[in-house]
Amino acid sequence: MTEDVIVAMLERADGNAECGTSWTETATYGEISESAFIYGRTSVYARIERVGGATAMHCGIRLPDSPGKMVICRVATSDLVRQLGQYMYERLILSGNATWVKHNGKLKDLLIDAYEPPKTGSVMDALRLAHDAGGYAWDNVDDPDKAIAEMRRA
Repeated sequence: MTEDVIVAMLERADGNAECGTSWTETATYGEISESAFIYGRTSVYARIERVGGATAMHCGIRLPDSPGKMVICRVATSDLVRQLGQYMYERLILSGNATWVKHNGKLKDLLIDAYEPPKTGSVMDALRLAHDAGGYAWDNVDDPDKAIAEMRRA
Protein backbone atom coordinates (compact mmCIF):
# COMPACT_ATOMS: atom_id res chain seq x y z
CA MET A 1 0.00 0.00 0.00
CA THR A 2 1.39 3.39 -0.94
CA GLU A 3 0.87 6.51 1.10
CA ASP A 4 -0.02 9.88 -0.35
CA VAL A 5 2.81 12.37 -0.32
CA ILE A 6 2.02 15.69 1.32
CA VAL A 7 3.99 18.90 1.71
CA ALA A 8 4.21 20.43 5.18
CA MET A 9 5.44 23.84 6.31
CA LEU A 10 7.54 23.33 9.42
CA GLU A 11 7.54 26.20 11.90
CA ARG A 12 9.03 26.82 15.33
CA ALA A 13 6.76 27.11 18.38
CA ASP A 14 7.10 30.92 18.30
CA GLY A 15 5.40 30.95 14.88
CA ASN A 16 8.53 31.86 12.93
CA ALA A 17 9.89 29.62 10.23
CA GLU A 18 13.29 28.09 10.95
CA CYS A 19 16.16 30.60 10.46
CA GLY A 20 13.67 33.26 9.42
CA THR A 21 12.93 31.59 6.11
CA SER A 22 10.06 29.42 5.01
CA TRP A 23 11.00 25.91 4.01
CA THR A 24 9.12 22.78 3.15
CA GLU A 25 9.89 19.10 3.38
CA THR A 26 8.12 16.34 1.52
CA ALA A 27 6.94 13.59 3.84
CA THR A 28 4.35 10.87 3.96
CA TYR A 29 1.38 11.05 6.30
CA GLY A 30 2.87 8.15 8.27
CA GLU A 31 6.14 10.03 8.85
CA ILE A 32 4.36 13.17 10.02
CA SER A 33 1.92 11.17 12.13
CA GLU A 34 4.81 9.32 13.79
CA SER A 35 6.51 12.57 14.76
CA ALA A 36 3.32 14.40 15.80
CA PHE A 37 1.57 11.75 17.90
CA ILE A 38 2.28 9.29 20.69
CA TYR A 39 0.46 5.96 20.46
CA GLY A 40 -0.02 3.36 23.15
CA ARG A 41 -1.99 1.79 25.94
CA THR A 42 -3.18 4.31 28.51
CA SER A 43 -5.64 4.98 31.29
CA VAL A 44 -7.38 8.30 31.87
CA TYR A 45 -9.55 9.68 34.64
CA ALA A 46 -12.56 11.26 32.95
CA ARG A 47 -16.23 12.17 33.28
CA ILE A 48 -18.63 10.24 31.04
CA GLU A 49 -21.09 12.61 29.31
CA ARG A 50 -22.28 10.76 26.20
CA VAL A 51 -22.64 7.09 25.39
CA GLY A 52 -24.10 5.29 22.41
CA GLY A 53 -23.84 5.22 18.67
CA ALA A 54 -26.21 4.28 15.90
CA THR A 55 -23.45 3.09 13.58
CA ALA A 56 -20.31 2.95 15.71
CA MET A 57 -20.06 2.61 19.46
CA HIS A 58 -18.65 5.76 21.05
CA CYS A 59 -18.49 7.73 24.25
CA GLY A 60 -18.01 11.44 25.01
CA ILE A 61 -15.66 12.20 27.90
CA ARG A 62 -14.24 15.29 29.60
CA LEU A 63 -10.81 15.24 31.18
CA PRO A 64 -10.16 17.33 34.32
CA ASP A 65 -7.43 19.38 32.60
CA SER A 66 -9.72 20.29 29.65
CA PRO A 67 -13.26 20.71 31.03
CA GLY A 68 -14.33 22.82 28.05
CA LYS A 69 -13.43 20.17 25.46
CA MET A 70 -15.19 16.87 24.99
CA VAL A 71 -13.18 14.00 23.52
CA ILE A 72 -15.24 11.53 21.51
CA CYS A 73 -13.79 8.05 22.06
CA ARG A 74 -14.51 4.79 20.32
CA VAL A 75 -15.72 1.89 22.50
CA ALA A 76 -14.66 -1.70 21.78
CA THR A 77 -18.03 -3.45 22.26
CA SER A 78 -21.73 -2.69 22.58
CA ASP A 79 -21.76 -4.48 25.96
CA LEU A 80 -19.10 -2.07 27.20
CA VAL A 81 -21.15 0.90 25.93
CA ARG A 82 -24.11 -0.33 27.98
CA GLN A 83 -21.93 -0.72 31.06
CA LEU A 84 -20.48 2.78 30.65
CA GLY A 85 -24.02 4.15 30.32
CA GLN A 86 -24.59 3.24 33.97
CA TYR A 87 -21.95 5.82 34.92
CA MET A 88 -23.26 8.87 33.05
CA TYR A 89 -21.98 12.11 34.61
CA GLU A 90 -19.59 10.22 36.88
CA ARG A 91 -15.81 9.99 36.79
CA LEU A 92 -14.16 6.69 35.89
CA ILE A 93 -10.75 5.38 34.96
CA LEU A 94 -11.00 4.43 31.28
CA SER A 95 -8.36 2.26 29.61
CA GLY A 96 -7.47 1.44 26.02
CA ASN A 97 -5.26 2.32 23.08
CA ALA A 98 -4.79 6.06 22.76
CA THR A 99 -3.35 8.71 20.49
CA TRP A 100 -1.82 11.74 22.24
CA VAL A 101 -0.69 14.96 20.54
CA LYS A 102 3.04 15.25 21.18
CA HIS A 103 3.42 19.03 21.28
CA ASN A 104 0.71 19.71 23.88
CA GLY A 105 0.04 16.37 25.58
CA LYS A 106 -3.68 16.41 24.74
CA LEU A 107 -5.68 13.24 24.18
CA LYS A 108 -6.69 12.98 20.52
CA ASP A 109 -8.33 9.56 20.44
CA LEU A 110 -9.02 6.59 22.72
CA LEU A 111 -10.42 3.15 21.94
CA ILE A 112 -11.93 2.20 25.30
CA ASP A 113 -11.74 -1.50 26.09
CA ALA A 114 -11.88 -1.45 29.92
CA TYR A 115 -12.84 0.75 32.85
CA GLU A 116 -12.65 0.91 36.63
CA PRO A 117 -15.82 1.95 38.45
CA PRO A 118 -15.66 4.85 40.88
CA LYS A 119 -14.15 4.01 44.24
CA THR A 120 -16.38 4.23 47.26
CA GLY A 121 -15.39 4.81 50.84
CA SER A 122 -13.46 7.36 52.82
CA VAL A 123 -10.09 8.80 51.80
CA MET A 124 -9.09 8.76 55.47
CA ASP A 125 -9.90 5.03 55.68
CA ALA A 126 -7.75 4.38 52.59
CA LEU A 127 -4.84 6.34 54.10
CA ARG A 128 -5.23 4.50 57.40
CA LEU A 129 -5.14 1.14 55.55
CA ALA A 130 -1.97 2.19 53.68
CA HIS A 131 -0.36 3.26 56.94
CA ASP A 132 -1.33 0.02 58.65
CA ALA A 133 0.07 -1.98 55.72
CA GLY A 134 3.59 -0.72 56.42
CA GLY A 135 3.49 3.04 56.23
CA TYR A 136 4.20 3.22 59.96
CA ALA A 137 7.88 2.33 59.32
CA TRP A 138 8.59 6.04 58.80
CA ASP A 139 7.43 6.70 62.37
CA ASN A 140 10.74 5.14 63.53
CA VAL A 141 12.92 7.41 61.34
CA ASP A 142 14.18 10.52 63.18
CA ASP A 143 14.76 12.64 60.03
CA PRO A 144 12.82 11.29 57.00
CA ASP A 145 14.11 14.07 54.69
CA LYS A 146 17.72 13.17 55.50
CA ALA A 147 17.03 9.44 55.07
CA ILE A 148 15.45 10.00 51.64
CA ALA A 149 18.34 12.25 50.54
CA GLU A 150 20.81 9.52 51.54
CA MET A 151 18.82 6.89 49.60
CA ARG A 152 18.93 9.11 46.49
CA ARG A 153 22.71 9.48 46.74
CA ALA A 154 23.24 5.70 46.96
